[in-house]
Amino acid sequence: MKRNNTVLRSLLISLILLVVIFVSITSAGTKYVTKGGYPFATTEEYLKQAINYIISGDNEALAKLIAAGVVGILEDGTVVYMEGATWTLVEFRFPGKTQKFWTVMEALSEVK
Repeated sequence: MKRNNTVLRSLLISLILLVVIFVSITSAGTKYVTKGGYPFATTEEYLKQAINYIISGDNEALAKLIAAGVVGILEDGTVVYMEGATWTLVEFRFPGKTQKFWTVMEALSEVK
């Protein structure tokens, strides 16, 4: 039984390391192009709020986040640099800027 726990622990640690390495390699300043119509936000939390408002159809609440300057809608074809990623969200910045934003993974296409 103890051997099984050791093997499982080793596999879990290996998987976590692979994910961390993959995210680090794929997100290290790589150029991407935006797809229009997707929300972006100054924080993960604001992005999650915006997505919830979009899903529920609460355009009034979404408009308040946009008016506050914490959420925006991406335009098609803008070049950005990916700075980090989670399983479904990405952190990016616009060229020449230092402020970072969050959006969904589907909103960006890698420049090849």
